Amino acid sequence: MTRRENFLRAARFECPDAIPMTFIVNGSCWRHYPHEALIELMATHPYLFPGFKPEEFTPPVFDALVRREVELLGGKQGGLMMIHGVYPGVPLENIRALMDAMERYAGYYA
Repeated sequence: MTRRENFLRAARFECPDAIPMTFIVNGSCWRHYPHEALIELMATHPYLFPGFKPEEFTPPVFDALVRREVELLGGKQGGLMMIHGVYPGVPLENIRALMDAMERYAGYYA
């Protein structure tokens, strides 16, 4: 089963192989917790942080994140809604980057 099929089966409650979820370590966590502890957390939980490679790690790149989600879940027929919360302490540049990525891929589908 492909990742897309698994996502769609999970959305329809049709016995997916795994419950799809991705955790993102936001900017406020990077300022308050030791980087080594956060990197260790991501390295020891590969299913929660897919694609994490410690040797090339940088804080999340919103463009790649949004594009991946749209490629996995988007389609010509529509139906994908992306909702994001903004919490105290999140840098304005992160919010701008996320909104730019969401606008860039609003009409995109794989």
